[in-house]
Amino acid sequence: MARPAVRAGRKEVVMQRLDEDVTNVREKLLLELVGTVVPAIARMRLAVSGAKPFEDERQCRTCVALARLAVSMVAGKMPLPEPPRRLAHPDLTEEEVLHLLDVCEGKCRSE
Repeated sequence: MARPAVRAGRKEVVMQRLDEDVTNVREKLLLELVGTVVPAIARMRLAVSGAKPFEDERQCRTCVALARLAVSMVAGKMPLPEPPRRLAHPDLTEEEVLHLLDVCEGKCRSE
């Protein structure tokens, strides 16, 4: 949970994440990057085909940078994280999900 750390005599607030693991932050960042790379490549495809040219140089450079990032991800320099999969209903607790999984596997009977 994030909590603000207020320094004496200053009005600025610094947010600190005490419960966030570094690997979780890396995976979340990579997922966000993947979410931006795909639209950038699609946008480049439209520009190359002549269907919709880039609006300005900045947009072109951004798409090229994201495409280069995609190449490094595919090349194995930066592995893509697997998106979290939750096949159970979001209202179920983790304990309920595990119990239902045991029922499906025949380890216990449903109640």
